[in-house]
Amino acid sequence: MTTIIIKSFNRPHYLDRCLHSIYLHVKGSFEIKIVDDGTPNKYLIKLQQKYPEIKIQKSKNYDRKVIAIEENLRSGKLINGFEIPIDDWKQSVEEAQDYVLMTEDDVWFTSTVDIDSLVSSMKNHNTSLLKLGWISNKPIKSPIIKDENEIQFIKPHLLTGSRFVMNCILKNKFKVYSLLYRLGIMDKESKNEYWILNALLMGLYDRNYWLFVWSTLHNKVDEMEQVINASIWYNKYKSNNYLYGKLKKLVMNTTFQSSATTSYHEHYDIQLDINKFNYLLNEEWYHDKLDVISDLPKDIKSDRIIEILDHAHIENCSSDLWIRWRNKFKEQYIKQGVNVN
Repeated sequence: MTTIIIKSFNRPHYLDRCLHSIYLHVKGSFEIKIVDDGTPNKYLIKLQQKYPEIKIQKSKNYDRKVIAIEENLRSGKLINGFEIPIDDWKQSVEEAQDYVLMTEDDVWFTSTVDIDSLVSSMKNHNTSLLKLGWISNKPIKSPIIKDENEIQFIKPHLLTGSRFVMNCILKNKFKVYSLLYRLGIMDKESKNEYWILNALLMGLYDRNYWLFVWSTLHNKVDEMEQVINASIWYNKYKSNNYLYGKLKKLVMNTTFQSSATTSYHEHYDIQLDINKFNYLLNEEWYHDKLDVISDLPKDIKSDRIIEILDHAHIENCSSDLWIRWRNKFKEQYIKQGVNVN
């Protein structure tokens, strides 16, 4: 049995397609737990009725987040998207099976995978992390050391050490990274290699590994801190050549036309009200007017979103603003070497 944990916040229209894709494509024995941080309850009830097997765990701040969504719709007061329910995620993983697929509401499966077979291979090789999808197009230098059925095992070529050493390298404490760069030991792509050790959206984890990667984080996501923790784990167990792997063919994907909040996108200087945008799509979905399933494995059609926004005719949620915002969103990730298509 594998536990699939879905992090969720106020986009039930995407959560629906995520769940649908799991039941369509994932073969084997699994349970689904949703850790929700504020999706209004009527939407969760609809999802529970459609998928009676799922378990929904509401975060400790759930009620406060629901109120924040309502207040935003009334007055436009911004939602604090930087406050993240990490402790609730940790609790869900602590209560999970030995292997955990961690994903989010705006991610979906694109093709079929046998999760029992994958977990069996991970157990046989003591694998800490198997990536089922990835968004970066940046090449890695670390070699693939073994092909096994649909899995490629990767042996990271990384400088690793204690927490102090990793802080010096990855956070450039005492200018250590700068020195390594000048000496030719590190280059501008070196830090990218460390992301072999972590997966934000599409990772099948040994439960203990995930808990270690997140052990020093509370309430706010710090991706570099995760990578430092992962590096410390790798330094301890790197005699095992099969700690990390990825599927030869990705089986998961995510959206680049939506976000849960504006917190990470205020620098766009585009006055799109993302919460109101999500509200409009949520309501269309709730009243069975937005088909979120038929476009799979691709994203929801832009034309349908434009139609909804044009019909609502809300000044700070127009289709023109959304198109500009979406293009800026994609541009941000393209610069990071991400395939947004």
